[in-house]
Amino acid sequence: MAGRSFRLALLAATLLLVLAIGGVTVSAILAEYLRDTDMERAIPWSLGNAQVWRRTARVSSLSLNDQALEAGAGYYRQSLARNPFDVLAWQGLVTMETRLGGDRRAEPVLRGWNAAMPNSPRAAWTLANLLLRQGREDEALPYFRRAAKHDASLRPALYPLAWNFLDDPQKIWRAVVPGDDEARIEYFHYVLLERKDLATAGKIWDELRSQQTFRVAEMGMVFAEQLAISGRGPDAMRVWQQATASAPPAAAGERMVNGDFEAPCEGQALIGIC
Repeated sequence: MAGRSFRLALLAATLLLVLAIGGVTVSAILAEYLRDTDMERAIPWSLGNAQVWRRTARVSSLSLNDQALEAGAGYYRQSLARNPFDVLAWQGLVTMETRLGGDRRAEPVLRGWNAAMPNSPRAAWTLANLLLRQGREDEALPYFRRAAKHDASLRPALYPLAWNFLDDPQKIWRAVVPGDDEARIEYFHYVLLERKDLATAGKIWDELRSQQTFRVAEMGMVFAEQLAISGRGPDAMRVWQQATASAPPAAAGERMVNGDFEAPCEGQALIGIC
């Protein structure tokens, strides 16, 4: 009997050694294979495992009882103390705190999330919307800008939103639109092609046209075309010339042979030029 017990203990120790060598821990096994409803029983075995704490918190989030929700918020905090870069844990904690106390309790969590993950577009976007709901537009602007900087897919939603709550094109340009060329060109096209705001587009063009890139030159040509369509021939000619001058040498050479503006009154002009 003693020999059998010894062999079983040796086998168990060998198994644990193999798992440890492979980087597998008891807490990792529990986190992977236990059902959500059993996660709370795994905590004593898994105090250092952030996933176990998060999954335990998720079970608490299904409750309608404030005491259980408070416990769940605590579990999320335990998870984040072990892994502060877990987006799912931050989202869960924000949801839990919102259910317990609305924006008042959610805001400190969102600020903590932004401090821990300053390049997270989701963290910035969520906080910006909370501040906007409270009428704190000026506080929201840097977070909207940060979100759009790190996630270009947010820009088509952000630009119309900014025009809805800010009646100041220059403030939108300075405080909302990210500072990289791609974002600024996207915003220019939104102003020009969707809002049809030639005056604001002209101010953006004047600021960007000194950059000798093909994208900026192309932007100017689109602007010139819209001016021509609007019947502003002299302005269209001026912007076209500025665009070809701002293009890199090779691109400028290719564009200068374009007959639309080479011979504007010989039947090849864009409408409105002559």
